[in-house]
Amino acid sequence: MKKVTKQLTARIEELNALIVARQDDFITTYAGTTHPYIVNVAPLEISASGQFVKVKPSGSVGLYNYQQSAERYNMNDKESVGDFRYTLSTLLKAYKAA
Repeated sequence: MKKVTKQLTARIEELNALIVARQDDFITTYAGTTHPYIVNVAPLEISASGQFVKVKPSGSVGLYNYQQSAERYNMNDKESVGDFRYTLSTLLKAYKAA
């Protein structure tokens, strides 16, 4: 069983610190589209086993929110890991740019 790597864990901790520090800021991202999305996510959660990472919205969900529903990424699935890396890098870019 694979777990979250140390590199991903460090990036998740960095993102969680940014989420807490900038919780009152208005954060947006284009994420490859032509209109901005509102970034409104709760701190990411790593399961006790380290196999899953959960990304969920914080507060109300609207049409233009980046995270519409809670997603759970499995670190044993290559496709899921790729999707998670994209989501993580998009969120980090958005919070660093704000």
